[in-house]
Amino acid sequence: MGPRAWLPRLEPSERPHQFGGPDDETIHSLEHLRVANRYFGGARSVLRPLCGLLRASAPDVVRVLDVGCGGADVARALAGWARRHAVRLQITAVDRDPVVVARAMAASRPWPEIRVVRADAARLPFAERSFDYVMSSMLLHYFGLAEAAGLLSGWRHLATRGVVVADVRRHWFPCVAIDLLGRVSRNPLFREGHGHTVRRGFTPREPGRLGGQAGFARMRVRRHVPFRLSLVGLP
Repeated sequence: MGPRAWLPRLEPSERPHQFGGPDDETIHSLEHLRVANRYFGGARSVLRPLCGLLRASAPDVVRVLDVGCGGADVARALAGWARRHAVRLQITAVDRDPVVVARAMAASRPWPEIRVVRADAARLPFAERSFDYVMSSMLLHYFGLAEAAGLLSGWRHLATRGVVVADVRRHWFPCVAIDLLGRVSRNPLFREGHGHTVRRGFTPREPGRLGGQAGFARMRVRRHVPFRLSLVGLP
């Protein structure tokens, strides 16, 4: 029996940054997310395909929307790449939690090309075609499959050039590894909730189905190490 047969998707029961805990727990969660983005492929899996698209961009300013930005560490990594490669960007980073937005604003002050806005991913206050690209990292697994397709459809209408999203690849191995590391390590990165994150992730076929339901004309799905997936949807 293969891993897909015994590892069905765990439907989410909570929404991002709406856990009901005190502010210090939210800040701790942001730090864990920052570490995961840096060392476990969260940032690379969305930046690699997006930067490939940006290399071919015209010299005009490119408008990028980062949905579910957290502490805006991915947005800052993108801005740093753009400076090194002489790509002119205007990045709008969005999150719904006021504590998260405040932290992202403070951390992004040295980056004038980044604007942080408080807004809900499902009800973004922007007109159609307001951006060249929409990106999102580690957000879709908080939603059911039908909701995720609806989000992608909304983001498609905001982007003139494409949508790039990245999330966890659902697989038995990281679930087992996290469980074992959680038993022998006190590191909070390996607590039970992170195993649930993997269970809420996606198989390599699911992002393509979601993109088709969202109405993308062309799509590319790629695997990234370790156990990440990216979807590039082109209008």
